[in-house]
Formats: sequence, structure tokens, C-alpha cells
Amino acid sequence: MHVLILPSWFPAPDNNAGLFILEQAKALAQNSDVQVSILNWGPNEFVLKLRNPVGSIRRLTSFKSHKQEVIRHSAHLTEFKIPHLTWTSHISKGNYLPLVPLLINSVGKIEKHFGKIDLMHAHVTFPAGFLAYYISKHLSIPYLITEHSGPFPFKEYISAKGLRDIVAKPLAAASDIIAVSSVLALSISQYTASQPQVIPNSVNTDFFTSDLNQLFNPIPYLFTLSRLSAAKGIGDLLHAVKILKAKGYKFVLRIGGGGRQLGHYQRLAERLKVSDYVVWLGELTREEALSEYQNCDFYVMPSRLESLSMVILEAMACARPVVSTACGGPVDLIEETNGILTEPASSRSLAEGIAKMLETYHKYDRAAIRDICLRKYSPTSIVPRIISVYQKVSS
Repeated sequence: MHVLILPSWFPAPDNNAGLFILEQAKALAQNSDVQVSILNWGPNEFVLKLRNPVGSIRRLTSFKSHKQEVIRHSAHLTEFKIPHLTWTSHISKGNYLPLVPLLINSVGKIEKHFGKIDLMHAHVTFPAGFLAYYISKHLSIPYLITEHSGPFPFKEYISAKGLRDIVAKPLAAASDIIAVSSVLALSISQYTASQPQVIPNSVNTDFFTSDLNQLFNPIPYLFTLSRLSAAKGIGDLLHAVKILKAKGYKFVLRIGGGGRQLGHYQRLAERLKVSDYVVWLGELTREEALSEYQNCDFYVMPSRLESLSMVILEAMACARPVVSTACGGPVDLIEETNGILTEPASSRSLAEGIAKMLETYHKYDRAAIRDICLRKYSPTSIVPRIISVYQKVSS
């Protein structure tokens, strides 16, 4: 079987968004006999944004120096890079329609070298599903969509009449739809006639692992990793730290991640007088993040909305219990044996969850937490479920 993957996000030199899509492609190539080809037009690398003119000029300059190239990741995984400038869907549909003939031409080249493509797997309805829809119309290749984005749909995809065509048509014509969480599946079914099946992302359990017998820290280490923003609940978390400090709890909160609001949250920590409880780690490499997972006593995920939450899966793979807001996808991931759920956007509820974990984290069975992750979210668990959908779509 030959599968063509179209990503809506894909890792770039300065942006790791969509890394889980590349890792799923690698898992498919490694854990099955599927031939995987990826069409990468630079979803993160060559996007122009009106709100970021300096960054857009830098991307435009970079685009001019890039050419099409073929990257061989493994015997069964090949990436075809076709640089293309895109922007907001409100202006000329994001410049994606001119991309369609380029991709169709690339499909011909891919099939010449690797054989007939049996199906396309688009990750996120727009833009990848939108592109798959038009490629399918021209080449009669069936496609499925895995939706990752939440809330579904984004505001820019809604009109006075409901879903815009750029989202509605690809969903209606897809041979199958996968949602990465039950909450996301419900949202999609409320806007469409579809009933998506739920298949979460897998996590690299070979990379994310830990010594199950590692000693606890003398003072508890808490770890969180995200882009620093209100949506990610960083302000809620800092206010929760203030509540916990006032109650006499002792711990160190290590915050990984960056973004334009880093300074804002550092100043907030100073105003709340909790700077002595917080260590700002900045942007982390995957290896640095792994070390933080391995050395923390438990993980905290304070987001206000998540369609799934890869960081929870990574923490579980490293055998760490998790305090998470019940903000969508995490409801599928957290159970009694691996963590605690709290109310979203509530610093008080988050503080209560962290307090409970501070009193009980040493009682969690780390081996059991990792076993849950291996059984439910490892590549060897998720890949067969995806292959089953492929077989249904291509039959």
C-alpha cells in the first residue's frame, strides 16, 4: 500500500509545530509495510502573517532561496518538499488553489518512482483536507482526514451560513474522518453529518522513557511545557502557585517554553510574589524536554483548551503522573491511575489538584503509568488502527 500524507503543520528549522505528524509517518513506515510519501509545501516555514511583518519578510527571503527537494527519511518514508507561500484563508483562500497543480504534478513524479498512490491522508481539514479534496477531484485518489485542531471549527472557518466551503466540502467528500479525541469527534459531528472515529496520536515511547526506580526530589519538582499564552493557562498556573504558596506548600515549578509573552508572565510572577517558586527554562530541545520529564516528580498541564495534548502523552511515557485541566482531549487521557483532572480556567481548582498531587504523587505506580501509555498510545498500538482505516478507504 502506498499512502500520500498531506500535513497542515510540519516541522521547520524554527518551528516544531506538527512534529507529531512527521513522527506518525515514521511510525507507519517502521511498523508496517506501507510505503509513505509526504508532500511538504512548508506549512510552518513559508506562511506570511499580516500581524508579523518582520517575520513575513524573513520567510519571504528564505522562500526565494529554497528549491524543491527530495528527502529520504528511510526505505519506506520519503518527503517531497515543494516550497509555496501561503497566508490567511480570508485572502484568496490562503493562496492554496495555485498550490494544487504543483501538488498534482508532484503526485505524478512520486508515482513514477514509488508506484501508484492508493490513498491520501490529510492532517487537519484546512488546508491539508482542502488540498486533498482538489487533488482527489483531478486524480480520483480517495482520501481521509485526521482532525487535530481545537476548538473545531476555528472562527475563521465559520460564516453566517455555517461552515465555509473550504472546510465543509473536504469533510463531506472524505472517505473517512478521524478525530484525535472524543471531544473533537463530538464537535465535528455537531457541524457535519459525519461521525468521526477516535484515534489519538501516538507518542514515541522509545524516545520518551525513564528509569522507573528514580528517586523523588527532596523538594517536589513540577514541570510544564508549552507556548506561553493565556490559552495555555500560564496565568492560571501562576495564580495557582500563589494560592499554594499562601497555604505553605513547598515545591519548584519548572516552566519550559517561550513566545512573545514570556516577559509578561515573568512580571506577573513577580507581582504575585511567586518568582522564588518558578524556574523559567525557555525554549527546550526534545532532549532537554526529555530530561525535564525524567527529573520532575509530576507534570502539570494548565491549558484552557486542548484537542488532545501531546505533552501529557510524553509525561505518561516517562512514567510521570499528571495534573491536567479537563479542557477537552485530556479527559480521554487521564484516569485515576495516572493523574488528576481540574476545572479549566480556574486557578483555584488547579491549585486544589496540585495540592492533592503534592500529597500523593509518591503513591502513584510509575510502571503502571507507562504501561497505560504503551498499551494505548505507543506506535505499536496506534499504527494498526490507522492501517485498518487505510484498508477500509482503499478497498
